[in-house]
Amino acid sequence: MTNATRTCTECDRPIDGLHTGNCGKRTIDCPDVVEDDCGAEYRWTITKDHIDPGENSRVGTVGPRNAHDSVTDNPARFSLYDDDNICYYEGMLYGDFEGFEPLDDFGTPNAGCVKMKLGGEWL
Repeated sequence: MTNATRTCTECDRPIDGLHTGNCGKRTIDCPDVVEDDCGAEYRWTITKDHIDPGENSRVGTVGPRNAHDSVTDNPARFSLYDDDNICYYEGMLYGDFEGFEPLDDFGTPNAGCVKMKLGGEWL
């Protein structure tokens, strides 16, 4: 891998951490730019933000950073909760997953979520 600056293939802006470029996507890095040939075998996307449904909404956030848009099999709904069972985020999970990926990748580091439902069932 080179040290070249990576850019979003949709808006050509540099990729650094949380990307919110002109392309209108908000993603962990950018799923269109893959650092290696073997992307993640799963993909998740946030579809509802119960914390900030306004201008700073996380709706549309996709992960993990090496996710491929082509991963669409095995769809499952998930919800991320705090320790008081308050739902912060909802979304969809696809591909070959164990279940906790959205919580580990996004919910805990982003908002301190500690619980998760997958397909309506607590994990």
